[in-house]
Amino acid sequence: MPFPKSERVIYKKNPLVEVICQLRFPTILRIGTAQPADFQEKIRSDYPLYSLQEPSFESPQLPKDFSAILEKLNLPKLPGSDIHRFSTRDSQCFISLHQDFLALSESKYIRWELFRQELEKAEKALREVYNPAFYSRIGLRYRDIISRRDLGLGEVKWQDLLQSHIIGELSALEVSESIITMETRTVIRIPEVPAGQVRLIHGLIRSAETDEECYIIDADFSMEQKEGTNEPFETLAKFNRLAGRLFRWAITSKLHQAMEPENI
Repeated sequence: MPFPKSERVIYKKNPLVEVICQLRFPTILRIGTAQPADFQEKIRSDYPLYSLQEPSFESPQLPKDFSAILEKLNLPKLPGSDIHRFSTRDSQCFISLHQDFLALSESKYIRWELFRQELEKAEKALREVYNPAFYSRIGLRYRDIISRRDLGLGEVKWQDLLQSHIIGELSALEVSESIITMETRTVIRIPEVPAGQVRLIHGLIRSAETDEECYIIDADFSMEQKEGTNEPFETLAKFNRLAGRLFRWAITSKLHQAMEPENI
């Protein structure tokens, strides 16, 4: 077990900005060549808003200038590259359907049980309409952005809020005030899940709204497999528990208490 056990809590001042689950499967051409009307009917009462997301050339592997040039060339899009998006009335939760994957994203995450209910609806509709051969990748991603201002900790140093094994150079008082940017990427194996791992990205960012210096903890749990649809929710439940332990492993008691935890 890579992260120590900790009690499960819900934070009243929750730093989570987005939770995403993605189930990848071998390409289903019917999703890319025909409107997903039958799929929509199965979820439309809860996800009434529909939009079509066209592909973008933006990619972490491509320089921004090069991506912009590709966009201006107005190249023909590849068949099946569109993403069908179904949203709730408040647009806080949406389902993405592509010929290679199904995803659920929520920006007002409350607790795992509620998120799982929505995911089960989407996954059931996918199986009933398209019957994927198997899930080649199961992923669950948590993005936390810690704002000291929002927590009333504006004058508190990062060294007092985040563990030294996470913040690296920020924990060194002699250089911490001079650090302009910092980003760390680590991939950690998860023994509890066969072929499981978590890609952890964390570091300093600037808030687009306030220009405040914040700290992001982005944990992307995944497992890859090559056969069997299997029931994915047992794996996702393990990822959920590990995500809570990872977050507690990364923060100090001072930050934990400032977010006003409530035991479940």
